[in-house]
Amino acid sequence: MPTYRRPPLVERVVEFRCERDGGSDIIDRLMKRLSTDYPAYDDQTEFDFRIGLKGEIEKVGEGISQRNLRSADAIDLCILKRNSIGVSRQAPYSGWEPLKARAERAWKVWQKGMAKPKLSRIGSRSTNRIDIPFADLAERLPQDYVNVGFAPLPFSAEVKAFNVQRSGQVDRYTLIMNSSTIVSPLIDHQSLLLDIDLGLEAFALSDWAELAVELDLMNDKLNEIFEACVTDLSRELFNR
Repeated sequence: MPTYRRPPLVERVVEFRCERDGGSDIIDRLMKRLSTDYPAYDDQTEFDFRIGLKGEIEKVGEGISQRNLRSADAIDLCILKRNSIGVSRQAPYSGWEPLKARAERAWKVWQKGMAKPKLSRIGSRSTNRIDIPFADLAERLPQDYVNVGFAPLPFSAEVKAFNVQRSGQVDRYTLIMNSSTIVSPLIDHQSLLLDIDLGLEAFALSDWAELAVELDLMNDKLNEIFEACVTDLSRELFNR
């Protein structure tokens, strides 16, 4: 993959998912074993409600649906659920090998805590933000910066915002791709989101060496898809 002066990657995620629920205490147990890498955390809680015959609403249960563990600098995350674990790197991205090393440590903790879970899916995701100065858009449209199958309208109109989703099969992987115009965090800019998610379903391997090979292949495919989805106009922005 080309090296850019200002890479657009804002988040890179690797996830492992299994077929069974790890139980109500699995999140707490895993967090203790991962606290060296991730000393801080926050919870996402889900609530169960029951609606009575007269329309009255009663809360009948609540529990942690997800725990987001964070490194001391909040750049690296580990996402714990009752049937999955994921690792995430926020920008600035330090490269694939450091992220894979964190994924390996998390995987081994999860495998032990879940008593060698049978995988149902491994996922690899890349979220990118393309920041376009307003001055550049004086002669261009946002969709000129990405190749995502944008379909022009069947009548004359200047489209300045869009939201495109594509899903399907790419080689052995399931693909979900989203691209849209978003509010830019930069002054005098318009931003584009390009989110690419690859999944390998019904995957039964449990040996890390074999998993690492598959993750490397998925990483290569993600990079290939990203490069196919950006135009030379975007590449020029990445190297300014």
